[in-house]
Amino acid sequence: MVWEFFTKIKNNIKPHLWFLLIIIAITMIHFSVLFTEKMPYHTANDTTIKGWQQSDNVFFYFPMLMRIHQEIQDGNYYPLWNKYTLAGSPLMADPEVPIYTLPVLFMSMGIDPYLSDNLGIMSHFLLAGIFMYILIYLITKSKEAALISALCYANGGYFVWDMIAGAYAFIQCMSVLPLVLICFYYIIFTEKYVVASLFSVLALVLASTFSPTVFVYFSIFAVTLFIYFLIISNKKSKMIKKYFIALLIIIPLVFGLVAYKAFPAKEYMSLSERGGAGISFSESQRGWAVEDLALIDPLISPKYIHDNQNFRDVYIGLVPFILICFALLFKFKNKWVIYLSILTLILVLASFGGNVFNMFYKFYPMMYNMRRPQRFLIIANLAANILVAFGYIAFYSKFGERINKYLSEKFKKITSFFKSITLNKSLMVGQKINYFNWTLLIVILLIVLNLVVPGLISHFGLNYVDMEKEVSQNKVMTYISQQPGVFRMHSWEMVGQEYGMEDFTQPLKLQHLYGFVTVWEIDYMNIFMSASFQNPARLWGMLNTKYVTAMTPINVSGLKFIQKFDDCPTCDPPKAAGPYLYENEEFLPRAYVTKNAVLIYGKDKKVTQQLNYWMILAKYFNPKNTVVITTHDPNDMNDPSFLSKFKAVFLTEMPPNEPALKIYEDNGGKVFPDVLKGETTIDILKVENILKSLNENSEYYPLEDYKEYIPKNSDEMEIRMKEPKSGFLVLSEKFSYYPGWYFISNGKELKVLKASDVLTAVPIDKDQNIDIYYMPDSFKNTRWISIISLLVTVGLIIYLGIVRKKSDIKR
Repeated sequence: MVWEFFTKIKNNIKPHLWFLLIIIAITMIHFSVLFTEKMPYHTANDTTIKGWQQSDNVFFYFPMLMRIHQEIQDGNYYPLWNKYTLAGSPLMADPEVPIYTLPVLFMSMGIDPYLSDNLGIMSHFLLAGIFMYILIYLITKSKEAALISALCYANGGYFVWDMIAGAYAFIQCMSVLPLVLICFYYIIFTEKYVVASLFSVLALVLASTFSPTVFVYFSIFAVTLFIYFLIISNKKSKMIKKYFIALLIIIPLVFGLVAYKAFPAKEYMSLSERGGAGISFSESQRGWAVEDLALIDPLISPKYIHDNQNFRDVYIGLVPFILICFALLFKFKNKWVIYLSILTLILVLASFGGNVFNMFYKFYPMMYNMRRPQRFLIIANLAANILVAFGYIAFYSKFGERINKYLSEKFKKITSFFKSITLNKSLMVGQKINYFNWTLLIVILLIVLNLVVPGLISHFGLNYVDMEKEVSQNKVMTYISQQPGVFRMHSWEMVGQEYGMEDFTQPLKLQHLYGFVTVWEIDYMNIFMSASFQNPARLWGMLNTKYVTAMTPINVSGLKFIQKFDDCPTCDPPKAAGPYLYENEEFLPRAYVTKNAVLIYGKDKKVTQQLNYWMILAKYFNPKNTVVITTHDPNDMNDPSFLSKFKAVFLTEMPPNEPALKIYEDNGGKVFPDVLKGETTIDILKVENILKSLNENSEYYPLEDYKEYIPKNSDEMEIRMKEPKSGFLVLSEKFSYYPGWYFISNGKELKVLKASDVLTAVPIDKDQNIDIYYMPDSFKNTRWISIISLLVTVGLIIYLGIVRKKSDIKR
């Protein structure tokens, strides 16, 4: 049975083998810059700038893939938490982070990480060409048209620009889009619609896994194309049943399979700026494509003439554009051409921003949280390259036979040679196969020439950098990575969401306070880090920040100068190389125990935050001796046992249960303001006095790195103290900011509290051994939905494709 299966595949591939080999060969040569263990990067146009142009792959995608691979090596095969950037944040829940990709697979096979990254993207270029060939052949039944369209798609300007920009998630998703449409084709035009629906589920999930953001844009095209097929299909009454069954299979299984990613991402985004009212329309338009001839080809763009290394404009290519014109001129009555032309026009106009994009911004789900309308060109590029196939058919019908006949007679010896070496008769035309298909060869050569000329002028604007060498030459980072213990670092010049330093910190496994992220954490980035500049040493120390680098000398209280390291003029970003290094004298360990805690209560988050930051920035506040806890939960104020853990309680509004507060006060607790005595405002002098007294009556117990605080991987830690402790276990982690962190001691779950607005504190009572792990409900519950959906999908494919087919044969 298995042998018959592979024999059938072989027989189906054989007629197309020659064409597929041409696609693979040209694509591999075109993107041969990727066959290197070095990192391709875009040369800065301004020669006075040292370093490389910023690239999403260099600063985000590749470090993220290396991070996942490092976790897998530690036995964490599905890492949920990212301990390296933003002082810790969700990893899998990040909507832009695919977990399992080809580069990670290659790394797991022992291939050099940088070569794995390049080979992974090369593989997606090849898959894009192969899938596009199959799709076009199904639509047109022309191998030649499929070859031309596949070459243009896999080597086109959008792929070139995404490679240069390092937008690898787009490349990964775009390579799968033709596969999704292939599955749709089989649903609509064959009787194998049930199996095709199951394969559609896998293809859709694959596309969404690589990049959920791109998948949102893709769904516009997928749905409209599906509806279009409904309109043009024959036997509509019979089709209704087929489509109903297909949707009944696709919708629940797709939602089930993506649940493991979609629900954590939704939860993560709800805590960020993307979870609010969205971004303004003007902000959403940032980054649209340039409205000039560069959209056709950079060679005919006025902008390209002045800057021959600028590939920022995504383009279809001059030869493909000419073929599209043939489709519009000579195939204008074809339903495919009409539909694809309108769709391409709408999406191109949307990519410019303006009124068309505004319609999507207002009415299409999630669009109000997206930027860069030029991403609409992802789908426009696919639709336009399907038009290319019809353009070639139109060109051949007008001129092909005459060109083939003329050149075959003109160059008889060459034609005979081609005839003798041609294994695939599809490259020969005519009743007696006397004419070589010169038309196809000419169009291929023109496409290759169209690809090569910009490359000869600018080589894609790419160069190479040996990142392993660059990392070793970064003396300040190397020094920090060699220091013992668990700690974080920070760059003085890094002040927000921008290109980070992960190209250096990730290979060295350094953790830092900022990073290149796609989701903006408001409480941490906008509030805590902004407030930290009032006392950097203290607040960064509370975040376990031991080292701070700077590009120029700084004079900040609490930051002790260590030394100036050698300059690294090629390091990018320059801030990553220091060269000035400072040690934070107010550095606190990743975890410690203190007996003193004060509680701030109030439902108004802004008011409680203001009081929190006033306290942790106060002169007499010492984070070693006192931890500030914030709660918005009225149930906490109804629990006398909970209140008894605190030395003082600060109220920003009346508590729900005065008797519980009275019990607390009768047992020696301090309340500010003392509402039971009629006070309505907090006396600042009394607060300072309580902070002074807590410093005088304190107990600080730091946990030793790797002995008492044991980080197993990003998702799991262990606390193994030398003796039982009571008080508050304080961690310089944002665990309290995200639901899903569990602290287990002697089989009981400990309460997780928010400390200093974004950090974490856990009340302990004679606890010694504590297990910590991350498993948010948004993943814990939905992973089983995804697993069951996957088993159902694969099980049905096996049953319908093998078991049932075998039983039919026996009958």
